[in-house]
Amino acid sequence: MLAVILAGASAALGVAGGWWCVAAVDVQRLLLALAGTLAPARAATQGDREPTLDERRRLAVLSAGCLGVAGWILGGVLAGTVIGAGGPAGAALLVRARRARWRLSLHRGAPPALRAVADALSSGHTLPGALVVAERDGAVDPPVRALLADVSTRIDLGASVEDALEYLRAQAGSGAWDRAVAAILVQRACGGDVVTLLRGLATNVDAAARGVAEARTASAQARLTARIVLGLPLLAAGALVAAAPSVIAAIAGNPLALVLLALAAILQGLALIAVRTVVGGSRV
Repeated sequence: MLAVILAGASAALGVAGGWWCVAAVDVQRLLLALAGTLAPARAATQGDREPTLDERRRLAVLSAGCLGVAGWILGGVLAGTVIGAGGPAGAALLVRARRARWRLSLHRGAPPALRAVADALSSGHTLPGALVVAERDGAVDPPVRALLADVSTRIDLGASVEDALEYLRAQAGSGAWDRAVAAILVQRACGGDVVTLLRGLATNVDAAARGVAEARTASAQARLTARIVLGLPLLAAGALVAAAPSVIAAIAGNPLALVLLALAAILQGLALIAVRTVVGGSRV
């Protein structure tokens, strides 16, 4: 009984001491320091630019530390070490996924921008002026407007139109913008009706997007089933670890269990690839 009373009293004193420590710390300065620490990592996950080497390192360290602490809490030191070791790879995948999602938004937002550029060119604007008009068009998606503004700024600072267009192509990747830049460069070198080309390209991208949307609608039930089936093993593994954290150490010490886990992970990956292939490469 005395031990219980002493434990309760120590816990209460610990809470009170922690509260006074928080009150003594300059919270605003602490938050600013934390924001400064996390800012490069947050910038590394933005899709509109490639992260610097320092930002990649900061994000890798943060992800490894967070995953390692979470694994240590759930399954001990061994689990924390194993899970934390996957932090840098997970951070790289996160950066790549955000970049791919940003480029996908540029591709989907290309038709209104291409029509705005074509309309501006047909009304007498030069190509730099047409980019400015498209940048200010309210029908153009924000990511596309930001990229066009970046291209216009580069031209204003002295870059040639060709170099600015190559920068646009490099940022947007393959897709509608790649073809649009190629059409504009060919027209500038050889002549031709670039306005009709841009409008036709916008129409083709819209038609392809409608086809993808119809395919996703037709496969909605199958994709939902795939999500559920793919998530069940992960849910079961999480419940097992939460109920018996020592199971991770037992599995790590059993070679047969490790082989079975590796085979399960491979089969899960193959299943995900198969489902993505069936639905035409769209996200499951």
